Formats: sequence, C-alpha cells, structure tokens
Amino acid sequence: MNYSRAELSAGHTRENKNGRRAMRDETTAQPHMASITEKYMGKRKDKDGADGGSARRGDGYDSEAVKSFVERIETVQGEIDEIRQAAKDECQPHREDIEAIKKEAHDAGISRAALNAKLQERRLRRKADSVRGNLTEQVQDNFDQLSKALGDFGSTELGKAAAARVQPSAEERATTH
Repeated sequence: MNYSRAELSAGHTRENKNGRRAMRDETTAQPHMASITEKYMGKRKDKDGADGGSARRGDGYDSEAVKSFVERIETVQGEIDEIRQAAKDECQPHREDIEAIKKEAHDAGISRAALNAKLQERRLRRKADSVRGNLTEQVQDNFDQLSKALGDFGSTELGKAAAARVQPSAEERATTH
C-alpha cells in the first residue's frame, strides 16, 4: 500500500523489512520517485532544459528558466524540511524519556560518559551486524568470503580470544614437545 503525501505528513508509517518504523521503504521508493518526477520535473523533452529549451541565452542564462529551476528545488526542499520537522517533533517525547532514564542511571551511580559510550558502541555494533543481514543469501556468502580473506573476525577482541583458545601458547607448545 502506498501512502499519499498527505498521509505521510500526517505521520502514517509502517514497518520496513528490518522491523523499523519508516515513512516508506524500498517497495514504495520507485512509485514515490515517479510522483515526484511528474510533479516537479515538468515536461522535459531533452537534456538541455524544460520543454526541450535551453537555460542558456546568449552570454548568460534565461532568467525565467533559472527562476523555474530554483522555485522547483525550493518547493521540494520545503517539503523535505516539513518532513524532518514532523519527525523531530514526533521524536522529542522519546528523547526526553531517554534523558530521564540516563539521569536515573547517573543518580544510581553510573557514569554518564561510560553509559553514553556503551550505548554508542552497542548502536554501532547493531548497525554493523545489520549490514550483512540486509544482503541476499548469495551476497552474504560473498561477504563472508571477503571477511575471511580480510581476517575481519580475527582482528576483533572476540576473534583474538577464540584464536587464543584454539592455538596453544608458546609455553604449552614447549611443554608438549
């Protein structure tokens, strides 16, 4: 189901393939772009400008063509700004909740800096982990092969710990020979 621009600005959302709430996802991106193209791009017939004309005139630019381009860009940018502001307004109560929880944690003796660092680490780890999950099965296999070739896992703390458990230390090798 595609949402109209009015529904999107009214805050209608749905879950995307990652279970996150989103205004639109990959399934609606193309139809959305088609409507934007029809609404703002005009009836261009060639690469030189709207209606097959050129924005160049003599040794300068056609002021009407330039005004048209600028107005169209500003209209689209205005809609983007409205969407961003609506999202910001919708997120504000949640941000206030987070700040209250952080204050509660601080009052309980947890360092703000340490808590923020841990939250950032976990957020980045989830983001990094989701990179592979967003790939097709075949691309995941290629991704895993690249990771193996680059030794990605071995460079992490967990990878180093696993390698240390599997590979005997120099002392253990000396006593077994």
